Amino acid sequence: DYADSIESMLARCVGTVRDILGGTLSWDPERAARLRRRRALQDVGMRALAQLERLDARAEAAAWPALRSLAAASDQLVAGETPPEDKIVGDLQELHATLEAASLGAGERVFAVGADTEVMDTWPAGPWCTPAAQLGAGLVDGLPDWCAQEAPESLEALAGKFSRAPVFNGSGELRGRFSSWLHETGHPRAEAAALECLVRGRPHRDETAELFGALLPDPPGEPVHPSTLRVNTTFQEMRASAAAAATVLGWSCDTATIEVGRVWFDGSPRAVLLDADTRRVLDAVRDGRPVADVETLAALVARGVVVWIPDTGASRTNG
Repeated sequence: DYADSIESMLARCVGTVRDILGGTLSWDPERAARLRRRRALQDVGMRALAQLERLDARAEAAAWPALRSLAAASDQLVAGETPPEDKIVGDLQELHATLEAASLGAGERVFAVGADTEVMDTWPAGPWCTPAAQLGAGLVDGLPDWCAQEAPESLEALAGKFSRAPVFNGSGELRGRFSSWLHETGHPRAEAAALECLVRGRPHRDETAELFGALLPDPPGEPVHPSTLRVNTTFQEMRASAAAAATVLGWSCDTATIEVGRVWFDGSPRAVLLDADTRRVLDAVRDGRPVADVETLAALVARGVVVWIPDTGASRTNG
């Protein structure tokens, strides 16, 4: 149960320890069960109020009747009464639905995120009973290629375990945290998830490249001045296995591992194999040196990996 101040909480802890050591600690199972229910309702109320701070006044007005009813149930539990379970469940369902209607995901953040609330154990009914399935749907949105290789029941089981891991409550994109957890647990397809995170992860836009980047002339005319070339700011890279590349990119590789580069251009990710020729061109561009391999350079510009912003507007716009 909550204490109304730090001093009160410390006094309660000291008293409880004294009772345990003195053998005088009393235990009332029925009262403990009521207080557990009260604590669960207090947790829900705290989480709901935190969410309502981020929403507008209409959401607060819509959620207030359910919150008042749950607060009354909490008072009844403290007084030794037993409020109707169906009424509590109904209020919880109404609160969940109201928050979700105000902002998609707000209800889930109250009832599922963190998993330290006891609502799912205390009142086993309602939308909070299937957080793993709902979390699995979120993973499908973030890692569609990886999730397509998992059976639905297997993905739901993974999502349930992931939701109880410390990394779940960390920061960053959901797919990135899930990928890290797969790596930590030694999942056999962790590398494929990491590669898809690379492909789909942020940043998603190099605005200057999309507005002013151009294709190289075909056939090439004068040598391209190094000062007009740069690497796309969304460029990222990683080493991946052939199996991961086949799963995520659909590539067939002759070697066990490859190096993959990724950029976002025109609203979609673009992957490129980082072979020796590509590496030489990228290194030259980064160093501001002239590029002799015009064919590879033109291919990288066409893919959006290298950005060419000419001094004049005579060239074609990349698109």
